[in-house]
Amino acid sequence: HEPDATDSVARSTSCAIEALGVVKELSFRCQDKDKLAMFQVKGLLHSILKMVLSAFGSTNIPKVQEYASSVLWNFAVDSTLAAQMLQMDEVVDAVLLILEEGDAKARRNAASALGNFATKAENKKSLLMHDRPVLQTLMLRVKNDMEKDTRRRAMRALRCLATGNVRMLLSETKLFFVFLLDVIKNETDADTKLQACRTVSLILEDQEAARVCDPKILWTAVAEICQEKDDPRFADLGYESCVSYVKLFGIDTFTDVFMETPTFFEGVATVVKSLQNLESKKKIAKLLLKLAKIACNQLAEQPVMYTLATLLDPISSGSEEIQTTALRAAVEISLRESNRKAMADNEALLTALVNYALASPEGQLKNSAKETIIRLVPAL
Repeated sequence: HEPDATDSVARSTSCAIEALGVVKELSFRCQDKDKLAMFQVKGLLHSILKMVLSAFGSTNIPKVQEYASSVLWNFAVDSTLAAQMLQMDEVVDAVLLILEEGDAKARRNAASALGNFATKAENKKSLLMHDRPVLQTLMLRVKNDMEKDTRRRAMRALRCLATGNVRMLLSETKLFFVFLLDVIKNETDADTKLQACRTVSLILEDQEAARVCDPKILWTAVAEICQEKDDPRFADLGYESCVSYVKLFGIDTFTDVFMETPTFFEGVATVVKSLQNLESKKKIAKLLLKLAKIACNQLAEQPVMYTLATLLDPISSGSEEIQTTALRAAVEISLRESNRKAMADNEALLTALVNYALASPEGQLKNSAKETIIRLVPAL
């Protein structure tokens, strides 16, 4: 409320901050229907937005920034309420002001608020068409913020904006994909990087959007995702992206860009040893088999041999299906004489083939393993 003329400025400001703190606690703890009731209280949101404007500059008040941003974030959790809030330009202006100039807690809350606004399809266009540049502000926070929580939440907001709407983001700024690639390559926080990787996967799921991007640059992003060695969450996303890439651009284009990434399977060989997710291992095995059929000359590399050895091992693979797919890939690669020396030189692969042949029941698969071993013997 407006302070009375008789109030001291200090006392009225202190009371307003405490009142805002109460609203923050209520908005955090109450149900959606109660948030709507709070939102409908005449003058409440207007007073909060007015306090945000007064909380910067010479009268910088971090508590107001934190409390106000928290209220806006909590209100925006309810999608219906978020849509109503976006009808007021002042709300987005206030959130962006906090995101640009607020302290660490306030910036984190503001980024979360934008992420909540962006979860509902009809809100995305409103945000992107706002007078102030929402997309660019979020990108700057991801690139430059010192606090990883703020970077993470800003990147989540960008992913939410991109979901079902990636073409608009790419048309809004041609630098968006370059920005994503930079985050994937250079971001130190795994969760922020994962959000960027998921955004790349959204691009690959939309053929029209993906074709706006240079296939080589797009592959660079996919290869970076696949080679993340320290966090298994990336693996499934990475190899799913490989499959999407092949479907989108065709196996010939994939083969061309794959050949220009000699370190790709070095990362794969490292990742596959620690993978717990069977689906990810299946995708790697299937990818190797597909490549073996059309580009087996490029697979005569030791990292590929180690990957096949891991996938052939019953304990490491965790699945007979994965073992079978890996065996079929090894058979295909061995059919080309120029590949046999590299295969024979890899003790892990030879051991895996022998163990597979010994453990398998009589039948076609056992015979295939034995024939492959016999094929490699002259190269020993």
